[in-house]
Amino acid sequence: MSGLETFDPSPAAAGYILGDTAIQVTVTIENGTDRPVDTDLTRVEARDDGGAKLEEIIDPSKAWARRSRRHVNLTARSSAVGFCLPDRAGDSVDFEVTPGFLDYRSATWSGSISRS
Repeated sequence: MSGLETFDPSPAAAGYILGDTAIQVTVTIENGTDRPVDTDLTRVEARDDGGAKLEEIIDPSKAWARRSRRHVNLTARSSAVGFCLPDRAGDSVDFEVTPGFLDYRSATWSGSISRS
């Protein structure tokens, strides 16, 4: 996971609350085998520094949002995922990527955002 940054959601975005901060992070899944990996059930979740789960933002104006809600279906190596960080929350965010299979391990990542 990398690239934690803010973005401006479109008026059609679901999951965004006006006045909060829209953030996105890039998820990269690397397949170190010669076998295909099904990423259909991969989930990305985010929590603020108080442990509260963040709402995912689905924004049809973003190419990365053209996927089913709550599941990352990577057609390429990487995909961005958007979340709504409440105004009352701190600037630290914890992420977890869960492949959805017993054969794969979850990955966690933490980052801070600068609100402007």
